[in-house]
Amino acid sequence: MLSRPRSLGSSPFVAAALVCLTAQGCFVADREGDEGESETETETETQAEAEAEVGSESETEVGESSESESSETSESTGSEDPSCATQGGACQPTPPDGWEGPFELREGPLNPCVGDYGQLQLEGGSSVSAEPAECACECGVEGAECGPVNFVWFINCTQPVVGEAVEDFDTCHVPPNNPQLGLAQFNGADFSAASCAPQAAVELPTPTYVDERRLCGGQAVAGSCDEGEQCMPSSERPLCVFASGDLDCPADWPQKSGLAVGVDDQRGCSECSCDGPTDPACVSTINTYDDEACSGAAVDTRETGTGCGSLSGAAMIIDTPTVSGCEPNPVTAQGDVAPMDTVTLCCQG
Repeated sequence: MLSRPRSLGSSPFVAAALVCLTAQGCFVADREGDEGESETETETETQAEAEAEVGSESETEVGESSESESSETSESTGSEDPSCATQGGACQPTPPDGWEGPFELREGPLNPCVGDYGQLQLEGGSSVSAEPAECACECGVEGAECGPVNFVWFINCTQPVVGEAVEDFDTCHVPPNNPQLGLAQFNGADFSAASCAPQAAVELPTPTYVDERRLCGGQAVAGSCDEGEQCMPSSERPLCVFASGDLDCPADWPQKSGLAVGVDDQRGCSECSCDGPTDPACVSTINTYDDEACSGAAVDTRETGTGCGSLSGAAMIIDTPTVSGCEPNPVTAQGDVAPMDTVTLCCQG
């Protein structure tokens, strides 16, 4: 008697086994193991991401730190000016308020501002000096009418030959018959409205400084100095400061002297005046020439009003007349020169 096979039931494991029997291979996953591996992989990925973030933050911090240090180094280097000495200068005290400088002092008339201190700032001396004014006074006659020059020509200064009136001055004139002797005078002069006209002439010789000195400025040097100092070009000459008036010198500039600056020129002459007119007269100079063009040198020269004399020549020129009769009074030089200002000059010892 055959026994009935036992029912396999509906167990999942049995079903799985049956499936595997009909397949070439079979792998039944352990559910609990799969879940564990998945969790492990997730944790590993999370840890890697965290480490990557930490590395990135570290690199960022290192980069920022490097940039900050570089910036600080650059700022530190840029803010420091090179020292005055390395730039070829010398640190000098800054003058107090009201004082100007420092300037290089040069003495003597032939000692101009040159080199690093080549800018003339002030010129003066211990005093100013000048020769007196040079005065002159002349007197002309105004309002006189001289008229033409009247000529009388002679054979032997006793026998007149011909007369002639000439009123063209400063031009070449040909007299009649080429005379040898004659006299000339202004017979028709009118002095009824004549008066004296003073003409003054004044010359002022150029003033000079006694113990001439000049202060020469220079361009500041781009170099660093201590507070209260400035970088100036080096100099082998004394450096000085100045201020207007009579002042005590600053402590850094103890050597004091006065400097006369500018010239107040009060020189001149007394008034030019004239006496007259007394016995006014018109006078011209007559020059005769060998040719009728009045070329070459004059062969005879006479003045009008001098009587009969030699006037030989082919032609003549009569100068414009001058009028005598006014005499100038003496004139004298007056006044002197003085400094326009006096400044206090203080130099380093």
